[in-house]
Amino acid sequence: MKRPVEVKFYDGILAEARRAWIVPDQQQGIALKLDEDIPAQVSAADFYFAYPDMAYIGGVGGRKPIIELPEERRIEFLSKVPHWLRIKHKDIYHAIWEFERSPILIFFSMIIVISAVIVILKWGIPYSAKQLAKLLPEQTLVEVGNRTEQQLIAQTQPSTLPAEQQTRLKTLYEQKIAVGKPAKIIFRQGGSSMGMNAAAIPNNSIIVTDELVKISGTDEEVLAVLAHEQGHLVQKHSM
Repeated sequence: MKRPVEVKFYDGILAEARRAWIVPDQQQGIALKLDEDIPAQVSAADFYFAYPDMAYIGGVGGRKPIIELPEERRIEFLSKVPHWLRIKHKDIYHAIWEFERSPILIFFSMIIVISAVIVILKWGIPYSAKQLAKLLPEQTLVEVGNRTEQQLIAQTQPSTLPAEQQTRLKTLYEQKIAVGKPAKIIFRQGGSSMGMNAAAIPNNSIIVTDELVKISGTDEEVLAVLAHEQGHLVQKHSM
């Protein structure tokens, strides 16, 4: 006979708990004895409850684990649930209860969660996005890029840069940076929407604002910006 375990028993009639003892009943359930003394044998029990009729509720905070029974009866444990109690998910619920009562485990768990979030945000999401971009069909990239280009064109104004300067910058870009697969270079006045900026678009286009060209001062500085944007196109960062 397994060692009896002292519990509180609510009979579904009275609101007050009664002292009781439980022992396993041939692996099929439990036997419960209402008594001040430990029962000598299972056959002396007052109630028998089968496992399928039990609903186990794990402890939370200061509340001990309980078993809900038919006819609004309930068993409340005074401490740890006995190891011989064969209720589904008992060990999981008890582990959670023990965990929440341990400040050290909570502290280290928070550190682990925070670290995991940082790793996901810093490396996980960018890596996933990069892999997804590689799998996207070329036509999808073009369609998304065309819509983006139209939006940026609508938000900016025509360029006022001299045609000769635009042609020179495009030629230098094709000769020194985008050998083999040059992007379409579009010069626009950025205004309040883009300002001094440049943007790589998935349809293999790069928009450069007049403001950025003017503040750069030299062709080499503009080419450095174009090289940066070319890298975004090659790696598909624009998605």
